[in-house]
Amino acid sequence: MREDDVTGTTYGPNECKDSMQSVLFFADNMTWAECLRAYFESDPTWTEIYDTLTSVEYPFCGPEIRIQVLAWLVDVFMVSNGVRDFLALEGKISHEDYCRCCNRLGELICCETCPAVFHLGCIKLRSEEEDPPDDWKCPVCEHHEVCYVNSLNS
Repeated sequence: MREDDVTGTTYGPNECKDSMQSVLFFADNMTWAECLRAYFESDPTWTEIYDTLTSVEYPFCGPEIRIQVLAWLVDVFMVSNGVRDFLALEGKISHEDYCRCCNRLGELICCETCPAVFHLGCIKLRSEEEDPPDDWKCPVCEHHEVCYVNSLNS
């Protein structure tokens, strides 16, 4: 855990108490429902969602409760510092300096949906054209059908 602390690795929102970070660190031995219960229990202002979660046998309940819990988690996630910082960038991505394939500098092509960059010779384009399209996506983003980042702002 000290190593994670030095590298800045967190297992929950940065605003989360250290005791909750410890619980999330050991989450491998806990079920998802138990992690949620411990997370909700960590802050006395979250009693409403905690009561909702403990009033049923979560996750073996109806979709209404599961959606309510998920919506609450999304709201908490959206107001965390990391997400606020990302949204403040207005979708601008800080691209890497080295090619993801060969790990070298040079003239690089930037992915429009993630920080990855590649040399033209290190990737295979769909057609034999010399230049990639302006909205080029790296193979990982294309495979996982990652949505265009700037569409979040429109």
